[in-house]
Amino acid sequence: MNIKTMKTTPEDSAEPRRILVPVDFSKPSLDALTHALALARQYKAQLTLMHVIEPFHPDMLIDTTQSQRDARVAAHEHLTKLAVATKQAWPKTGRELRTGHPVDTITALAKRTNADIIVMGTHGRTGLKRAFIGSVAERVVRLAPCSVLVVR
Repeated sequence: MNIKTMKTTPEDSAEPRRILVPVDFSKPSLDALTHALALARQYKAQLTLMHVIEPFHPDMLIDTTQSQRDARVAAHEHLTKLAVATKQAWPKTGRELRTGHPVDTITALAKRTNADIIVMGTHGRTGLKRAFIGSVAERVVRLAPCSVLVVR
C-alpha cells in the first residue's frame, strides 16, 4: 500500500489533540511551553501543564514532613500562576501536580491521559554533569507511550 492510498482515522492523525508539558519552572521548560502553546493553538489541542515533586529520600536523618509540605505549596503556587497565564493565551489549558519520580510520573500521566505528544525542555547537560545528574528528557523519550518533542 502506498502512502496516497492509506486510509486514516482521527486516531491515526499526526495532529496532536492532547499535549502534555512537564515544567520544572526553569528556562528550558518555559521555552518548551512556548512551543507547546504554539502547537496547541495550531491544532486546537488540549494543553496540560504538569509539575512533578520528587519526594525526599526516606533515609534522611531528619524529619522532612514540613519541607515536603512547603515544597508542595510552593510548587502548587508556581504551577497555578503559570496555568492561569497560559490559560489566558489558550483557554484549553489544564494542570496536574504530582509527586513521584519525574520519568515514571510523566510517562504514566501521558499514558493515562492518552497524550499525543509530550513537549519538554532539556538543560542540555553533557559529559560528567549528565552522567551524574542523568537526563529526564532522554529517559522520557525512551519510555513515553507517545511522541516527545524535546526543546533545547
